[in-house]
Amino acid sequence: MIKRYFKRIFELGLIEIMRNIKKRVKKRFFIQKFKKKVFKKQANHTWRQISKKRKLDPNFNDFLKRLKQQNFIEQIFPKLQNLNEQEIIKKADLATNNCFEIWGKQFCFKNKIDWHQDFKTKTNNNNWKIAFYSDIKIKNPKSQNISDYNPDIKVPWELSRFQHLYFLGKAFQQTKDEKYTTTFQKQTSNWINENRFLIGVNWVCPMEIAIRAINFIYAFHFFKHSKKISIKFWQKIVCSLYDHMIYLENNWEESDKPNNHYLSDLIGYFYLTFFFSDFKNIRRKQKWIIKKLLKQFDHQIQADGASYEGSTSYHKLVTEIFWHFKILCETNNIKLPKQFHEKLNKMFEFIQNCTDHKSNFVQIGDNDSGRILYPPTSFILRQTQKQPYSHYPNFGLTIIVTTIIKNKNCNNNCWRITFRHPTFNKKQPTGHFHQDELSITFSINGIPVLVDPGTYLYTANPFARNYFRSYRNHNTFYLDEKQKFNDLFQLPRKAQKDNTKIENNKNKIIISNQTQNNLKRILIFDKEKEFLEIQDSIENSTYNKTINWNFIFHPNINLEKKDNNWIIKIKDKKVAKISSTLNFEKAQGFYSDGYGKIETCEKLVDRKQTPIKIIKTIFKKI
Repeated sequence: MIKRYFKRIFELGLIEIMRNIKKRVKKRFFIQKFKKKVFKKQANHTWRQISKKRKLDPNFNDFLKRLKQQNFIEQIFPKLQNLNEQEIIKKADLATNNCFEIWGKQFCFKNKIDWHQDFKTKTNNNNWKIAFYSDIKIKNPKSQNISDYNPDIKVPWELSRFQHLYFLGKAFQQTKDEKYTTTFQKQTSNWINENRFLIGVNWVCPMEIAIRAINFIYAFHFFKHSKKISIKFWQKIVCSLYDHMIYLENNWEESDKPNNHYLSDLIGYFYLTFFFSDFKNIRRKQKWIIKKLLKQFDHQIQADGASYEGSTSYHKLVTEIFWHFKILCETNNIKLPKQFHEKLNKMFEFIQNCTDHKSNFVQIGDNDSGRILYPPTSFILRQTQKQPYSHYPNFGLTIIVTTIIKNKNCNNNCWRITFRHPTFNKKQPTGHFHQDELSITFSINGIPVLVDPGTYLYTANPFARNYFRSYRNHNTFYLDEKQKFNDLFQLPRKAQKDNTKIENNKNKIIISNQTQNNLKRILIFDKEKEFLEIQDSIENSTYNKTINWNFIFHPNINLEKKDNNWIIKIKDKKVAKISSTLNFEKAQGFYSDGYGKIETCEKLVDRKQTPIKIIKTIFKKI
């Protein structure tokens, strides 16, 4: 422990240590300032307090009139992904019945909504509900079963993001039915009453507060012309948004390795500065936020256009954050540097290159299914992959697309292959990385075959959390050594430069890389015969070790052994066959295509003792 403590001090350096001390002092001062009021439930700001502090007219009606004249959100509406009217009405009607879709499942409250409950387990954790935000601690038993599910703090967080307000607002605009207005008022007012400022689970995480603020702002502009909403309610929601802004000002999720949380804090606060544009010195704060976001853009988005968190799903979230930043600036006549637009386009291209022609998106690293706003923003992808492969040296990924090689329309034998590299920079946070070095995935004609199994859960099951991010659950090979995870959101990794070797000749694409412990993988794609060959070896092996292999298949895939080969089938239709110098056995695996979801799947496994010769495994379409 002491060794780790001093190592951390050395990593931070004097300047960063001083920043941390300053941040903690500021936070402690903020806590002490509000603590007495919090436990008396008097911490929420009133309009009288706000107008006096901000030197505004105490007449709320005049302030509300100016708020309703804002139109920057209306200018953004056309740029959001358009859903059909029937789907919007369906989702809005669910919300009017207190039914909510969380991570692909529908949950309904018969009477009053419990905003503090993990309703997936019907567990209401009283420690979450009554604790002051700074004192909440998440404690979970050390589960040793992948199917166990302990109370998950992310469930009440997800509901309290209020992303369903988009559907209520859109349905109201389309139908002018005031039942959606009633639901909006009732649910929002109830949440504010049940979640007094700084009390409970929904005032724990600044990122959640920022996302909720954005959705409240959009809802205001959806419903602002409704004649059924009282001045009293509008005052209540405006004061709540002010509470959100004050919270963010005093609780930035900064660190020496900032991530999507800090970006969410910033974009939420950026929206609030436009909403409260009447406030004194707000332009100065906007300039400060722009400067911070551009700085983080340069820091967190690498030269190849990929997020430095090592996750394709979090890359999607971060892209959405910077897309919101871009459109907010555009609608308010704020110019951004040319370099920003160029790199943002690279971010869009990375998302498209990770998606096959049937919209299957490759999971790499963590996936918590997070978004800023529903529906998802419609990223305008200006370019598609123009070469047989795209290599991302900073992220550590190579993607092969056979449609580029053959100029086909994907009616037959269209491959999309990814090869994960052990590239890592010590300045990157490791919280969302997986042990996926040398892992591969591929789909054939839009059918996912080899898949990255995803994430499943975080704190709700530490055992499952560590299993899903371990070597055991990725399409790679690894030494049989004990895997230690000391923290659910840190992963020990050593820095490694991009050592990928790529050869693109007339007949083949050959990609090779190796880890620091000398495990080497060569991926060969034959352009003419269209099969994938994987060659695995261990360089300079002079010691006796056990090496393990995994190949994990999508849940829709069935495996059947025939002679010395394995047949890959989907709904009794043969897709491909596998031949290998390994003696594979079929085993049960686990797959998650989004946070909180889990399915069983089939996988092939084998193990061998070193030293070994080159191990070959070939996937060929039937």
